[in-house]
Amino acid sequence: MADIQLAIKFVQDHGNTVEQARLHVLLQDRALVREAVDALKMMQREDGSWAPFWAPDASSIDATCYSLAQCEQLGLRSEEFIDQAISFLIGRQNTDGSFEEDAALAPVAPPWAMPGDASAKLYITANAGCWISHFRRSDPCLTMTGEFLASNLDKGYLPGFLHANWLAAGLLYSLGKHKDAQSILAYLHSELAMLEASNLAWLINALCIMDVTPDHPLISDAINKLQALQHEDGRWVSEDGEWQDVHTTLESIRAILQFAASV
Repeated sequence: MADIQLAIKFVQDHGNTVEQARLHVLLQDRALVREAVDALKMMQREDGSWAPFWAPDASSIDATCYSLAQCEQLGLRSEEFIDQAISFLIGRQNTDGSFEEDAALAPVAPPWAMPGDASAKLYITANAGCWISHFRRSDPCLTMTGEFLASNLDKGYLPGFLHANWLAAGLLYSLGKHKDAQSILAYLHSELAMLEASNLAWLINALCIMDVTPDHPLISDAINKLQALQHEDGRWVSEDGEWQDVHTTLESIRAILQFAASV
């Protein structure tokens, strides 16, 4: 079993303003939320987007999704700055229902956000679709997004990045495309042994946010593996580097508490 108290102490000792607020929300204390909101709003661009770390002067779909994920973790729902971010995302949708970063970012974009790359397009589409669905569930753009993702399934899953699959599964499930969602979930279950802590936590939380039942075998098995990966100092290590260990630890705390409260 995971030691949640030790994990909490790790975040308290190492987390920034937004991360501390996210921890407080997980612990049912919203005292730091407004300070975290101010920090997020300060970084937001005029068009409603956020810039990615790899292009600090650019508007990014992926970075905007990351900031919206933090908003969700802070328990926010009906803020004007969130509505502006969702409008930015919707305004970037392609006519086939997909999303991808601006072509001008190709010289600096990392593989997962590379404009013109088919795998990156599937990931960016699934990610944008999930956050539009969460904050604006009835928006008509989601129908095309779901159809685009479903039409790109190959042998029951999306080719390319594995994380595109859990985002797509959650979105398709929320849109009522349960057959397609279950096909992806079965594939993810077969790949579970490959996942490290940050991806396990991301998978669990993304699916639960999109209303996939926590008693699904994929989620319960992912929880068991995640608990076993906690380090002695309380943290869960991110494969993206030490700078993301607090984020991964927060995501892991949330996944475990969320699962425990639902079963």
